[in-house]
Amino acid sequence: MRCVSRSRLFDQEWYVAQNPEAALWPGGPAAHYLNVGWEQGCDPSRAFLNASYLHLNRDVAKAHCCPLLHYEEHGRAEGRKYTNALRNSYKTLSHERARERRQGRRECAQDIRENKNARILVVLHLFYEASWVEIREYLKNLKPYRYDLVVSYCEGFLSEKALDAVRAFMPNVTLVCRENTGADVRHFYELLKSVDLDAYDIVFKLHSKGTKRKSFFIYKQLFIRRDWFLYLYEGILGAVTAHKTIATLMRENKTGMMAAANLIVEDPPHKKKLVHACMAEWGVPIPKEYRFVAGTCFAVRAKLLKPLQALDVDFERKGVFSPDHVLERIYCLEVLNVGYEITGNPVMEDIYQRRNKNSEALSAFSTERLYDDERFVVDEEFFHMTLDNRFMGKYEMVEMPLKNLRRGYPPKMREHFGHPPEPVKIPDTEPYQYLLNNDKETYRVYCEWHQDNHLPFMTEERFDALVRSIKENGFDPKYPVVVSADNVIIDGQHRACCLYHEKGGDFMVPVLRIHLITRTKALQRIREADEAGD
Repeated sequence: MRCVSRSRLFDQEWYVAQNPEAALWPGGPAAHYLNVGWEQGCDPSRAFLNASYLHLNRDVAKAHCCPLLHYEEHGRAEGRKYTNALRNSYKTLSHERARERRQGRRECAQDIRENKNARILVVLHLFYEASWVEIREYLKNLKPYRYDLVVSYCEGFLSEKALDAVRAFMPNVTLVCRENTGADVRHFYELLKSVDLDAYDIVFKLHSKGTKRKSFFIYKQLFIRRDWFLYLYEGILGAVTAHKTIATLMRENKTGMMAAANLIVEDPPHKKKLVHACMAEWGVPIPKEYRFVAGTCFAVRAKLLKPLQALDVDFERKGVFSPDHVLERIYCLEVLNVGYEITGNPVMEDIYQRRNKNSEALSAFSTERLYDDERFVVDEEFFHMTLDNRFMGKYEMVEMPLKNLRRGYPPKMREHFGHPPEPVKIPDTEPYQYLLNNDKETYRVYCEWHQDNHLPFMTEERFDALVRSIKENGFDPKYPVVVSADNVIIDGQHRACCLYHEKGGDFMVPVLRIHLITRTKALQRIREADEAGD
């Protein structure tokens, strides 16, 4: 710790600004960096980047050493480099990738010879302009094959310089400009309508995922900085996987789609319910259990996309689970529904193993534990909007008077409806005022605001039905009011308003109290448990 704190490459002020929790860490910011920071992708300064040092010094990465500590104790004297060329963004690495490309072609020479005439279509949605320099390097792995390239982009989001760079790479590229509506899955769906799939054997679907997030936990996996982007591309377009993917899909076998192995995932319970509900509306058959490619970068047999050309997707459908989310699953379901399989390429296994230890431990703090408790039912829309991929220290079922509960409002909603910054009492909410004064206009605006902002919403008819149900059947404790650790309602506001209006503020209501914690706090508790031998 002394070595790191004294290093001219450890900028304590900058580090704390980037990672506020480090200021409260036992032992200070240097201890935070040594214990958890570098593993979470927290750089010690602008000048020294962990990813750069580990990339340039693979032996250090393999030994799982703290980058700055290794540099100060050994690397500086050994003349090792710590260039910041690998900043948290997209990277060319042209010399290294050219070497990997040559090695991949030697390793896969037989596959390349057998499949050099494969008919390939690559569809890329290029949203992040800066990503082209790295995506271009991956596309070079397809040089042994003849392929068509279609690049879609959003109007006003790609400069003429960027478009010229794409044209310089492939003069016969097809460029498609679209409005900035929907995500890459929607642009791909719309492009498919005009593609002659009989002209191709394989379709690669790609997009330019961002790299700016420090880390996120999804599908029980921890991804840090560039992990997500790299898995998407290494999974099907790496120096070796590009050829293996094409060879597999060109053979007579049951593989219909390919992606990175760890991105072929199963939805958690709340998302399954949302997906099944939407599929039922669209009339798309879906098995109870299914898997899909998270991130939606894949290679697929072209013929398996034909049913999508006839699919009529309602992009105006409102709700917290958008049609784009559902389309991600449909791309894969169309493969599974006709008896083919989705096969994964194992890639970046060294990084996966390093992350996996924390991923498994973090799962013990996942909010998905709520679905294992049979005492209550958790609303799937609420979970998706509020608790998805969050961490929870504990939860508890308690009873408390309604007058002790509050309703907090997000900043945009506070501004729109004129609410104060602090949480308000139940009688001051719009649903309660509707019950008290029959203020239909205010409640209508309230419902429309939720719908326009893709939040769980009510209607006057649904609210009236809820009121009747509670009056006739009583309150079902299986559907408690859900609150935060400080008793602010996060789900069940309408139920609370009905009960308050009918029974008063002293009525004792079943409450599910959830204590959310940060990822850093969860990791700290994991370390404390390890040290205690628990």
